[in-house]
Amino acid sequence: MDDQTEDRTESVIRGVRLSYEWQGHVGKPILVLTHSLVWDREMFEDLVSRLVDSWHILLIDLHGHGRSGHGPDGQGGQGSPPLTLEQMAEDCAELLKSMGLGAVHWAGLSMGGMVGMRLCLSHPELVRSLILMDTSAQPEAPERVSLYMQLASALRNGMGAQIADSVLPFFFCHTTMERQPDLIARYRHKLARQADLEGLYQVAQAVFGRGDLSHRLSEIHVPTLVLVGTEDISTPLDKAQHLAQSIAGAELVSIPAAGHMSATEQPEFVAVAMRDFLNNLPETESTLSLHDLTANTLEGLAQPLAAYQGKVVLVVNTASECGYTPQYEGLEDLYKEYVDKGLVVLGFPSNDFGEQEPGSAEEIRSFCSTRFQITFPMFEKVRTRGARQSPVYKFLSQQHGEPQWNFHKYLVGKDGKVRKAFSSRVSPSSSELRQAIDTALAE
Repeated sequence: MDDQTEDRTESVIRGVRLSYEWQGHVGKPILVLTHSLVWDREMFEDLVSRLVDSWHILLIDLHGHGRSGHGPDGQGGQGSPPLTLEQMAEDCAELLKSMGLGAVHWAGLSMGGMVGMRLCLSHPELVRSLILMDTSAQPEAPERVSLYMQLASALRNGMGAQIADSVLPFFFCHTTMERQPDLIARYRHKLARQADLEGLYQVAQAVFGRGDLSHRLSEIHVPTLVLVGTEDISTPLDKAQHLAQSIAGAELVSIPAAGHMSATEQPEFVAVAMRDFLNNLPETESTLSLHDLTANTLEGLAQPLAAYQGKVVLVVNTASECGYTPQYEGLEDLYKEYVDKGLVVLGFPSNDFGEQEPGSAEEIRSFCSTRFQITFPMFEKVRTRGARQSPVYKFLSQQHGEPQWNFHKYLVGKDGKVRKAFSSRVSPSSSELRQAIDTALAE
C-alpha cells in the first residue's frame, strides 16, 4: 500500500515565498488545488477529505494568501512591479518544475482557475487536465472592479470584521448563508484575521485588472471540466458557459445550492464531479518519460532532465559509507569510456539504506571529487522510496520497481523510458550491464 503523507513546506520561487502542503498517497496521480481570492488552501479541507484516497494532492497558497508572500523579498514589498496573474502562473510553473512533477491535474477555483488557464497556455507540458471552478476568462466588468477594489481597500485597512456582511454574499449563496451558519461564522472570523493585508490587496489588483483570455481559449487542448455554482453571483453561469463553449471538448457541470465557493459549500457534489471526470480521462501515464522531470543538482540548481534527451542514461542511487561505495570508481570509468558514444551517468545520493549517506551536499561533493575524481553529474540527496520518494524515483519505480539497496541501477533509453534495472551486485564493469548499454545506444 502507498504511504499516506501530510507534508507542509515552502519554496522561494523567483524571490517569492510560496507555501504548499501535500496530502494523500505518493504514487497516486497528482492533483493540484488552488484557491480563490481572499481565502487560502484551507478552503479545500472538506473536499480533500473526499479525494485523498485516490490522488496525491498538492495544495498551494497562492501569492499574498495563507503562508505565501507576494513580493521579491518573500513577504512582499512596496516599490516592486505590480503583480499580474501571468506572473503568478510563471511562479507556479517554476514551483512545479522545481519538484520535477511532470504534468499534473490542475484544479482552480476563481483566482486559482485564472492562474491555471494561464499556466496551461504558457506551459502546456505541465498540465494534464484542467478543472475550472467558478472562474472566468473574461475581464471584470468596470462597475464591479470599482466595488471590489473599494472592499479590498477596506480590508487592506484592517476593516475585515466591518465589511463581512458586504463581502460574504459574493462568495456564499443565500442557501448556504441560511443552512450552514457554522460555515459562515468560520469564514466571517477568517475575514477579520487576514495576515498579509497588503499582499491580498496587490493580488486583488491583479485579479480585477486581468486581461481577456477569450481569444486564447481555443489554444487549450487538455481535457477540461468547468464547474459553477447555480447561485454564483460573482462568476455566474454565463461565464462558465463561455469557458465550456470556447475550450474544445470541455464539460460543464452546475453545482446546486452553491455560490462562488462551490467546493466549500458543496464538497460532496464537487468531489463526485471531479472523480467522474478524472477517472474517465484517457490513460496517459505511459507517455511520461525521464525527460519530463526536473531534479536539483548537488549545487542546488534545478536541472531539467530533458537535457539528456537522445542520450542513454544510467541512474544510480549512491552512498559514501556502503560496501558498494567502490562502485563509484567503476561508474566513473564507465562514464569516461562511453560518454562520447552517448551515455551519461547520473548519481543520486540517498540515505535510505543503512543510513550510509549522512553527509551534506558539500561533504558528498568533496568525497566524490577527492576520493574518486567523479566527473559525471551528481544530484541532491533524495528519497528513493516511501512517503517522500522523489519524482525521479517514483517514475523509475513505476517502470521497473523500487531500488532494494544502494547503487541500484536503472538504464534509461534515448526516449526517456527505462530499459532495464540492475541490482547493487551488478558492477559497472559487468558484461551484463555493458551489453545492455550497447543495445540501448544502438537503438
